[in-house]
Amino acid sequence: MQLYIIATIAKTGAEKLFSKADLKQDNYDILKATAAIPVFCKPYVIDEVAYYDGALANPVPVQEALDLGCDKIILILTKPRDTIRKPEDDAKIANHLAKKYPEAAKGLNLRAKRYNEGVDLAKKLEQENKALILAPADTFGVDTLSKSKEALIKLYQEGYNDAKQILNFLK
Repeated sequence: MQLYIIATIAKTGAEKLFSKADLKQDNYDILKATAAIPVFCKPYVIDEVAYYDGALANPVPVQEALDLGCDKIILILTKPRDTIRKPEDDAKIANHLAKKYPEAAKGLNLRAKRYNEGVDLAKKLEQENKALILAPADTFGVDTLSKSKEALIKLYQEGYNDAKQILNFLK
């Protein structure tokens, strides 16, 4: 099975697609790079290139999965499936990010639009049985920086239960 992980190049705002070949045992650099949340984290550097969370460049890479030849897509969302992202939610962080990384900030300003388009495409593919969307019905108050152990456990358990759908989908 193919595996790709997207990170955003901080300087250019472009996406960097890492593959399984880029992963090394006991080296979690790629995961650290794609988990670096702008403003809250410094960009994570790999081979002298600074990276941020892949969601700046491509928050829901459904079209890219199709372009890579995937015929079945499993989309795992952290928010309910009908959530519509709003650009103003990212504006304050983007303004702060623009001081040092203006190109990455442009990607952050487009994140809501790209997210909504990606989810819409996945919903269309779902109707054709080409996609499975796993999304929590309730986030239990969990957001990006949540620390509530109880809420995180509830969200984890919901995701664990939802994941049971994957095997039937792939058959």
